[in-house]
Amino acid sequence: MDYLGGLQYLQTDELHGLCHNVKDEQDNIVVMMFTKGHIEEALNCITSYYNSTKKRNLLVFALDNETKLAMDENNVSCYYHPSFFQDDVSHKDIGTMYFKKIAFNKLLCIFACLQLDINVLWSDTDIVYFKEPFSRLMEISKDISIQNNIKGSTEKKTCSGFMYYKTTDSSLSFVKKCIDFIHLNYERLLTSGGLADQAILNKFHDDDIMTILPIDEFPCGLAWWNNYNIDKRKSYMVHNNWITGLEKKVQRFKESGLWFL
Repeated sequence: MDYLGGLQYLQTDELHGLCHNVKDEQDNIVVMMFTKGHIEEALNCITSYYNSTKKRNLLVFALDNETKLAMDENNVSCYYHPSFFQDDVSHKDIGTMYFKKIAFNKLLCIFACLQLDINVLWSDTDIVYFKEPFSRLMEISKDISIQNNIKGSTEKKTCSGFMYYKTTDSSLSFVKKCIDFIHLNYERLLTSGGLADQAILNKFHDDDIMTILPIDEFPCGLAWWNNYNIDKRKSYMVHNNWITGLEKKVQRFKESGLWFL
């Protein structure tokens, strides 16, 4: 299986044009990628972003034609190349082989955008936005900022579902190191245990260029729903993780008044 070969389907004139049409004045874009099973959840995320920021600098990488059609119908900027991901997958939970294949493709999308001199905010579909995040993210001096997926009162654990990459040589080198490692170990990584791209990011974590975001401002699901002592008034978003299953995530969004469709 040629993981790195997938990059050729992203290094196109079409993607170049989309990125430069979508980016904001500071060369920032929100990047998402998903299959048809996550269309509704993703549209909830996108709606919250549009409504809270009044910005449209968001680009979806569709992994199937159904997703591409749905984004076109909702006037969401979208890139789709049928050869980039050829498996017929609707939804796969964390830890499965198909989940890992999709998660590893995330880093290829980020790398392709960084090569175009675009700052990339990666956003999973199970996120809701409350206010524009880039003004805060751009204040941070480090090249890469990653969500704190806090597990205990003092323990910091990164979450690859919300990450900001400045288009710098350091960011490009870091992502290239990750995708080269995945390419060399692809089949083993798909069938072994671990957390896919998140495990790779942790393996190569570099404090010189990376920072972990404040939990109050960019909370994960554990901090938001499990009564951690955070000030939610400071939050730019919330990530509905630490719960498994698409239906359970949607239900929790709805019960919390965070469903906007």
